Amino acid sequence: MSVLDDLLEREHELAELATVVKEVCSGTGHLVVVTGAAGVGKSRLLAAAREHAIAADMVVLAARGLEFERSFPFGVAMQFLESALPAGRLPDLAAGLADGLDHGPALVHRLRELVVCLMRPGTRGEGRPLLLVLDDAGWADPPSLRLLLRLTADLDTLPLGIILAVRDGEPDTGQAAFLDRLASRARVLRPAPLSDHATAIMVLNTYPQAVPRFCAACARLTGGNPFLLRELLAAAWSAGIAATAEGAAGITTLVPGSVLRSVLLRVRRASPDGEALARALAILGDGASLTHVAGLAGLDQQSAENAADALIRNGLLRPDLTLSFSHPLIAAAVRDEMPALARSRAHRHAAELLLAQEANAEEIAVHLAECLPDGSDANAAVLGRAADTVASRGEYPAAKSYLERALAERPQPALRTMLRTQLALVEAATGTPEAITWLTDALETLHDPHQRAVAWRALARLLFARSDSAGAVSALSQALTQLGEGNPMYQELAADQLILAAMRPDLDGGSFARLKEAVLGAQAGELPADPAVAAQVAAWLACTGQPAALVREVAMLAVTAPCLDDAFYGLATGCVVQALIQIDELDLAAPLVTASAARAGSGGSLIRIGFTSHWRAMLQYCRGELAEAVAAAEEALQVCRSGWDVCRPWVTPLLAQAQLERGDLVAARAALRLGEESPPDRPEYALLLQARGQLALASGEPAAALADFEAAGVKAESAAEPSLITMLPWRSAAAMAAAALGRRDYAASLASAELAVARRVGARRGIGVALHAAGLASEGEHGLELLRQATAVLDDSPAQLERARALAQLGAAYRRAGHRQEAREPLRRAAQLAQRLGAAPLATWASQELAVAGGRRRAFREVSGVAALTPAELRVARRAARDLSTPQIAQELSITPKTVEWHLGHAYRKLAIGSRRELRQILDAAQDDHRPSCVGHGEISALGPG
Repeated sequence: MSVLDDLLEREHELAELATVVKEVCSGTGHLVVVTGAAGVGKSRLLAAAREHAIAADMVVLAARGLEFERSFPFGVAMQFLESALPAGRLPDLAAGLADGLDHGPALVHRLRELVVCLMRPGTRGEGRPLLLVLDDAGWADPPSLRLLLRLTADLDTLPLGIILAVRDGEPDTGQAAFLDRLASRARVLRPAPLSDHATAIMVLNTYPQAVPRFCAACARLTGGNPFLLRELLAAAWSAGIAATAEGAAGITTLVPGSVLRSVLLRVRRASPDGEALARALAILGDGASLTHVAGLAGLDQQSAENAADALIRNGLLRPDLTLSFSHPLIAAAVRDEMPALARSRAHRHAAELLLAQEANAEEIAVHLAECLPDGSDANAAVLGRAADTVASRGEYPAAKSYLERALAERPQPALRTMLRTQLALVEAATGTPEAITWLTDALETLHDPHQRAVAWRALARLLFARSDSAGAVSALSQALTQLGEGNPMYQELAADQLILAAMRPDLDGGSFARLKEAVLGAQAGELPADPAVAAQVAAWLACTGQPAALVREVAMLAVTAPCLDDAFYGLATGCVVQALIQIDELDLAAPLVTASAARAGSGGSLIRIGFTSHWRAMLQYCRGELAEAVAAAEEALQVCRSGWDVCRPWVTPLLAQAQLERGDLVAARAALRLGEESPPDRPEYALLLQARGQLALASGEPAAALADFEAAGVKAESAAEPSLITMLPWRSAAAMAAAALGRRDYAASLASAELAVARRVGARRGIGVALHAAGLASEGEHGLELLRQATAVLDDSPAQLERARALAQLGAAYRRAGHRQEAREPLRRAAQLAQRLGAAPLATWASQELAVAGGRRRAFREVSGVAALTPAELRVARRAARDLSTPQIAQELSITPKTVEWHLGHAYRKLAIGSRRELRQILDAAQDDHRPSCVGHGEISALGPG
């Protein structure tokens, strides 16, 4: 019987899946995420998709995330490929994946090529379309999810379909960030619970004479969950409950917990050995080998096989060779029924079995983490090795958990010292404030040169994040003295030095000289071979005004390399992001910011979260997403308040600018006061002067504004070496202030100099901003022509806020010249665009100008929807939409649970909704509807730390 015959009220989902299969076969790729509560029928929809695909002659590769294998790199990828690769090739690939420590972009690229090859003519797939189906994606290993994310980039060009099932309420084991990114690119299907009518149909299939009251009781007890309903009916049938009005009362005793306990009764009745086998499988996890399960259950091979067959016949295990429960709730019920100490003993026994089989440390550590410590140095050593492996992949929360569990074994002093050092390094990677002290203490006990170099490097990064650049440079020098130039780590340390040299060229002349040499080489056509160096060079080329085409070429060289060193809190990626923003390539920068945010979330690095929030704030500000930019900037400042304040001089001016654009002058002044706590002798203080000048100009103080803009220019360009903010467009802003003071000749000269620089670079945004300033500095027809050119250039740029500003000024100039009719259309467009972007002062001014020009003054509707949320409400709402609990949101934002509930309640009232599901839909729709936009005159430099 087809699985399609057993699905009720899934017509919409089935039609969507059939359409996806049809379009993939036509050459259009698709990503689908099926999400919902456990038992709602996600797996059956995936089975239906497989049936459709097989009927369409597609190649279908299926895999399933396994709870106890989520830390095994590329485990899901290997499941996909095992049925597709030639028999002799899979073991070689598996060995390579298991032995290598590089679980990053290089292997993702290699596996992506293998998948793509399956769709080419002459392969085992014979050129047919391909469907990848992944069940229980919440338990998939992160490297495999990275592979799926990489494959989504090919959906426009390949006949490839990807369908995932994700269970709601899954604990965050490091996969959530990847799944969020996949869902953001996917067609999402959310099968709803069954209606009372569909529930009654299922009841009548078991009890043909069931009365309506009995059917209603079943619907009420199960909430329309198909799995629970089937189990409830099985339990009722087994208990001899009739489908009558009296039976409706009796069935209420079989609440869901009791229903799952009835599963355990079926386990025991399956065979004498069934319970032991089920418990062992629940401990080892779905997909465990029969040999291991039999050993843990204390059964011989034949008895174990008989018990497994009995469990399959009773519907408790899947009818295939994977040795897996038919539903995750069954495994949970079996585990939960075991007493705590019995579970601990079972996990310890499982660890012993795996150790005897020489399994890898991660596989053993999964079980050691679940049992009570017993003072074993051997167990502590295994946990330490597992922590080292997961930390090498950037999965620091898991590494921390393993190390804390290892230390609970109270190992001998030498091992304890090693584990404490490992823990200090993990804490350093996540940004725990005490990590500086722990690393300093660890260095007093370490004697191995390599270990000392690792510790000094971690300390250097922490000192940098705490704005102690001199200490960071000194610590890196200490690290280098521990190693010879032939050591592989030596080059990584040299890359770190380049980051520091770019930020503080006055502290390390030798490293800065190497960076200048690489920059000059790139200008001469000799592009850097090292991706980390390419990232630094791209940033430097952008901030010193080199042509956008060269900046883009070097930046993409760093991005497309399979081994970009991104360990320094993501700063290598950050350099590329900021270079791309500087040259107006927002669409290229956006996926890098998203990827960095995912790694920050899954790795648990507080410092990286701060950096990434800063880059996201820049990108969203440039897009005109002002509320989102404010929220992201405040997240970055939250990290600064934890002590990691290197972003403060860059974030506070950006926050002030965004608040100013929204019309909140009080908040803008507050942000500037925060920024004034930064050292005024640093070149980046020019950003604060620029933002302060913008506030003065908006407040009707052009003289004060001009003084601030000129001071910003002096600060930015007075350094002995070109600084990271040489491209700060202070002249355009100063030209606006000078024009307001009537100093048109000075304004024209400033704008002309800015325009020359912008045209040399070739970025549309910069040219449009300079033309706008030049138009305001000029009078008559020449000024009008320059403003017309500015709007034309900005029409082709993602700088929609700049476009709105230029349109408004063009309309106002037409009106002042007496061309009232010509003024109306640009003013109307400016008012509409500014309102949509949330730029309230600009929208109001354009509307007033429109009325003066004889047009109908735009009646602005009251701000509603997502735009009505405050930045704090938006921050909480976005996390609630990701299904984070109130305590999780409170912990992530460092606020109280009551504050979370307060903000969420206000968001619900403003959006007129009552559930997180509605919240997710509204935020997704708002994201889809928002178009890119950019910064205003006096724009904050697109360059920050790194």
